Amino acid sequence: EENRFDKWQPFYNYHIEDIVESNNLHREVLANELVFDIDADNWNSARQLALNLEEVLNKLQIPFNRWSSGRYLHYHVFLEDKEITTTQNKEFIELVKNHFQTILKRKNYTVNDVLQLEREVFKAFGLVILERINPIENAHIDLLKFQSEKCLIRAEGSLNFKTRAYKTYLETLPEEQPLIRASWQVKFPSEIKTWKPNPEFYWKLFFF
Repeated sequence: EENRFDKWQPFYNYHIEDIVESNNLHREVLANELVFDIDADNWNSARQLALNLEEVLNKLQIPFNRWSSGRYLHYHVFLEDKEITTTQNKEFIELVKNHFQTILKRKNYTVNDVLQLEREVFKAFGLVILERINPIENAHIDLLKFQSEKCLIRAEGSLNFKTRAYKTYLETLPEEQPLIRASWQVKFPSEIKTWKPNPEFYWKLFFF
């Protein structure tokens, strides 16, 4: 009988065999993560849009992790925000006061409220990046991954039930569509690339 994941459980409850043999396994997009989910009518269009995305990310010096979605492509960007959150920014404090007191008419707000605002604006970075990408006919990047408060993405290493192919890590962007049919052929990165922006650059992008 096929394994089913019908409720949220800690990752350590699962065996790797359960994950690679399960259909349609998804996870929640993290608060410090941007996901560029490329879909298309054909591989050539998906690949060209991916090249255009990579060009913009490289210009902004934003490291990315490239994966096959089991059909087309997923690009994951993870923000390492230690320096950002420990660097005082007076303009951000003024923005927070304006957001809650002037716009929302709230005299009181919590640390969690401020964190939620910061997360929402961080997700909007994706929309700023999308505006700079040259569009491709018959291909698009899912806007909901940036506009929804919470959304799911196919878990790394899991099986796409439509294509019967696995989501696998891609060191380079291949010429041919990567459809990995066997679980033992799935590749994982030896190290996750994280974005460690200069705080000054981050806050400029934030306010933009």
